This record gives sequence, C-alpha cells and structure tokens, in this order.
Amino acid sequence: MASERSHPTIASGDHKGYMEYALEQARLSPPAPTKFCVGAVLVDADKNEILSTGYSMELLGNTHAEQCCFIKVAQKHKLPEERIGEVLPKNTVLYTTMEPMST
Repeated sequence: MASERSHPTIASGDHKGYMEYALEQARLSPPAPTKFCVGAVLVDADKNEILSTGYSMELLGNTHAEQCCFIKVAQKHKLPEERIGEVLPKNTVLYTTMEPMST
C-alpha cells in the first residue's frame, strides 16, 4: 500500500485550495503518451479532513487517481473496495482534476 504523505492545511470550503492540491497530486503521475495525468483528493467536508489522495498509475495496475483514493481508504479500514461506503463520512467530497471515466 502506498503511504499517505502529510497533507497541507487547507481552509474549510477552500475549493480552489483543494483543487490546487489535486493538481499537485497529478504532477506525481508518471507521464504516458496515451493517458492523462490526473490527481484526486478525498475530503471529509464536515471535519475539513483529507481522507486520501491519489494520482494516475500510483498503485499497481491501470489505476485512476480517484480509484487510488478509494483503494487506500479500503485498505486503511481493511475492507474490500466496494464496501468503502460503509466508512466514508456522509459529507465526503472528491476533488479531481478531470471528470472520472466510466470505463
């Protein structure tokens, strides 16, 4: 499992700040001619707490940034990925630098 780095302090409701952090994550993505470098930040908006971050190809396989966020939350709670809804706060926000793909 990739380890979570320390996160910057971003003011509650600072959508621009969270998007800038997602862009920082995207810059960590290994470039590839046929893929976009995407970053994502998963936030508990009620507590203003970053739950997870991700970027394209961060984890093994053809992983998308958003998927990396979810995989890391699942691993943290020792759950299969499809059950993370059980542990995500009600007011969870996903900031992503590109609209998630449906494939």
